[in-house]
Amino acid sequence: MVPTPKLDFIIFSTISIIFLYVSGTFGEESDKFYYAIIEFLSAIADFFYFRLFGSSPD
Repeated sequence: MVPTPKLDFIIFSTISIIFLYVSGTFGEESDKFYYAIIEFLSAIADFFYFRLFGSSPD
């Protein structure tokens, strides 16, 4: 069985790869789309920080 943190990383990295692929495929050049990707990746980083250290990042 795959450990949970490794499984979470695989799921989130797959989602982010799909976001980046879709942005290139459909030629989205809007700042809102890339801002949404950055916000999504930031939320993932906060999730893993909270999971590792037990508190929210500053």
